[in-house]
Amino acid sequence: MGEDEKRRRIEQMQMDAKTHERSKDKRIEAAEKKDSEVDDLEKKMRINSDQKYFRDMREKAYMGDENQSVADRLKNQRHRRQKNLNDPLEKDG
Repeated sequence: MGEDEKRRRIEQMQMDAKTHERSKDKRIEAAEKKDSEVDDLEKKMRINSDQKYFRDMREKAYMGDENQSVADRLKNQRHRRQKNLNDPLEKDG
């Protein structure tokens, strides 16, 4: 490997490093922006005591598809209920 080849490889590595740093900076910036948006939303919800977000989250977690009714969910989960594989929150208590 000659001096020209070494120089060319070093230059290529330096360009790759700069590209990597730029992409890393963009990812960090996007993550920080997302974190600040979540923090702002949480702050707003604490001020308003708005529980709609949590209601929606629970509904999505336990109902799945938004177009399903409770009857559809029970029908789809019949095999799990028959094998007693219910979600602990679904038990009658």
